[in-house]
Amino acid sequence: MGEQTTDFYEFGRFRLKPDERLLLRGEEFVPLTPKAFDILLTLLENDGRIVRKDDLMKADLFSEIVLLGVGVAIAVTLVMVVMAALTSAAALQ
Repeated sequence: MGEQTTDFYEFGRFRLKPDERLLLRGEEFVPLTPKAFDILLTLLENDGRIVRKDDLMKADLFSEIVLLGVGVAIAVTLVMVVMAALTSAAALQ
């Protein structure tokens, strides 16, 4: 899925730069909420492994706030919708 180089993860036309908290499609900035960015990063860091909702809720990225399972589901859905829309748009170009 995501191949990590020294400073970023690359998958398809996308590049995620954790240190800069940027998601790019080509050279275009892709806006994500902070929580959606954290979830996408966690999924990329665990490439090839199943990441359960409970694991996301226990992760350090959620330790500062109380997040209901519904919040995790919404954030994961947001990541999926953004990625699907951008992939579809790229296919049309």
